[in-house]
Amino acid sequence: MHFINEYGKQEGQRIDLSRYDGNGIVRLLNQQGITTATPRMTFKAREFKKTPQCVAWRQTANCNPRSSRVPTEDASCSDDIYSNQSGFCECADKTTMLFSCEEARAPFTCQEACSHPNEYRS
Repeated sequence: MHFINEYGKQEGQRIDLSRYDGNGIVRLLNQQGITTATPRMTFKAREFKKTPQCVAWRQTANCNPRSSRVPTEDASCSDDIYSNQSGFCECADKTTMLFSCEEARAPFTCQEACSHPNEYRS
């Protein structure tokens, strides 16, 4: 076994490695100051916090989502919103999704709408 020094010159004694098993070769390398340990790969899984998608339903007047607010009729994210209600879902990412009374739609919740915005955009 020969080693090449920093000047590109061959150093060390010639050793026939055929008589050594893997552990014997490792011991020989370690005697020469060569570390053979493979660094252990460490992986720490990311912990994702589930963030709320929805803030609330904000009720508006006159079947118009851009009309004045009616805060007494606001609803939670899990409450059903029906087609006779106008207003908007306020989502956690600062977006709003507008709904008028004039739209024919099935009941929904703002949690659903904020979680899947492409399905609820008009």
